[in-house]
Amino acid sequence: MTVSSPFKDTPLDCPIFQHPSNPPRVLSDGNPQTSGILRAYKHPENSQLVETLRRYLPETLPLLRRLEFWHRTENAYVFASSPAWNSSGHDAIGNGWEESRETVQRCLTACYVDRSRQPETEAWIFSTLEIADQLQLSEDERKTCRRQIWSILRIIKNLGLRGSPSKNGDTYSVPVQNLEERTAAEQQDIDILRIGSMHVDVEAALREWGMVRKTSERYVKFLFKMENLPTSKGLPPKPVECVWPGGETGTEGEKTMVDFAFDDRPMTLAELRLTMSRTDIPRLERTLCQLRCAKVFASPVADTQGQSLIPPKQMVAWCFLSADGSLASLHCEKSFRGLGLAKAVALRVFTKPMEDEGGTTGMGKEGLAHADVATTNVQSAGLCRGLGGREAWDIYWTWVDLGAVDFGGP
Repeated sequence: MTVSSPFKDTPLDCPIFQHPSNPPRVLSDGNPQTSGILRAYKHPENSQLVETLRRYLPETLPLLRRLEFWHRTENAYVFASSPAWNSSGHDAIGNGWEESRETVQRCLTACYVDRSRQPETEAWIFSTLEIADQLQLSEDERKTCRRQIWSILRIIKNLGLRGSPSKNGDTYSVPVQNLEERTAAEQQDIDILRIGSMHVDVEAALREWGMVRKTSERYVKFLFKMENLPTSKGLPPKPVECVWPGGETGTEGEKTMVDFAFDDRPMTLAELRLTMSRTDIPRLERTLCQLRCAKVFASPVADTQGQSLIPPKQMVAWCFLSADGSLASLHCEKSFRGLGLAKAVALRVFTKPMEDEGGTTGMGKEGLAHADVATTNVQSAGLCRGLGGREAWDIYWTWVDLGAVDFGGP
């Protein structure tokens, strides 16, 4: 099986925008019959795409936060159906940013992809197809949105795997192996793209084209606004009697009086591994150590002689903000539930300013955050409502078969 690269004559690190006197650098899907119709633009890190996506909030929030996330590997690419804007305020064909910054493009698709992130989420995508009713898109405009999605997926297919995780979880750049030497299983894995937080309307389009290999269960997107968050931070103000866990198995131990406190230091390797052991969602140490997090420690109160026979402190509640800004891995150990610790740690990760991120909070300059909750997870949905969150739209995590992109489409 031979895959023609759309980057045959273009360095992968070449910025998409050119001087206005030069033609735009358009990445086609490599098919001469469709290259004039199906097109995508590769955006550099300093592209004004972030500002464009802000016009479509809140639906663009996951992709926007992923573009704003501080860490990006050399295998990451950003594609959009519109050209990039350069630092002088012009796009590839000389249109001015200032003159059109208030204009909402009725048909727009954008995607962040990093094939080296397997087995974690590799891509996020937004299309105005998601808000077609709000924009009152015509049927022809909806078809254009669908063709934009298809176009970008064709480009991603031809990328192949430009990097892969090593055994210790680090990411490194590797050349694409000769596809003729790959086994069928290896090629199948290359063709499967894991897209996160996919709007149900986009998933429906891909399913119609035969490109959905499988999906997660259905999730509800909860949105949070800074002004709607509870004012209380939720930690118990004085020691509380709890049943201290009786070891690594989590069996119940003795009752003791316990104090709680936040710990704002980065998580240790042991703490990261503890969080990974409490979830079935595949998360890697290399990713978790890069994420904004919050954690609560419990400390047993010493007896009258100042002695305690149990460990001095233990991490009992924690959460992260994923690379797409969503609340993730929110957990409270069984012995300490019912005390408001999960709510407290979520508020902490939302509202604490980070000096190394310019003093911004987890809700960004827009004061927005989000969480993805399975429709069957009543407890987590209740927690989100208690944090002032509201249900917005439904999503899936979707395993997309890029190998089917040549056999279907709009």
